[in-house]
This record gives sequence, structure tokens and C-alpha cells, in this order.
Amino acid sequence: MRHQGTIIEWNDARGFGFIEPALGGERVFFHISAVRERTSRPAVRQLVTFELVKDRHGQPRARVIRYSVSGRRPLDGASEAHSYIGKAITGAAMILAVLARRAVTGGRGKGR
Repeated sequence: MRHQGTIIEWNDARGFGFIEPALGGERVFFHISAVRERTSRPAVRQLVTFELVKDRHGQPRARVIRYSVSGRRPLDGASEAHSYIGKAITGAAMILAVLARRAVTGGRGKGR
């Protein structure tokens, strides 16, 4: 059975972390070897699905981890992707404004 959760801790140097299950309960250990998609490294706030098993000591452990399609949880109501897109649009608008001004003024700057 697959479960959903969020990575709440990740130690990239040691290759392990912990997942907080979406339905509550204790955090679940996972190792990088359990991540099936190697397109990017795990990160805190990353939404994932996983299979839940017990290790040899009876502790919960995640295996067959897949990144969720929805990506990361939003920060302060705005996702990182939306933030990036907003900055890109603002930058493009500023460049267009400068080019439009130069077109109107014939390339002359102030005081010419």
C-alpha cells in the first residue's frame, strides 16, 4: 500500500532523511537508495509517495519512494515555481519598457 508524506529532514552528505506521513503518525526513515526517481536529490518540503515497511528493529522505514507530481509544499502561500515565474515576467517587462522608451526617444538618453 502506498502512503503520502513530506520530507521533513534530509542529510545529503549521509544520504538519508525522514518523511512525515500525510495521515499523521511517527516520522519515517528513508535512505537515498529507496528513491526511484534520480532526476533530483531529495529536499525538505518535497511531497512523496512511499511504501511503508518495518526495519529489522521494528522501526518504520520507507521504500520505493517517488516524488509526488505536485512537487513541493508552497511557502507562505506561493510556490517556488510561481515566485520564479513572477520574477521572470517582471524582468521581461522591465526590459521591454527600456526598449520601448529607446524606440520612442530614438535612442537618445537624458540630457541629449
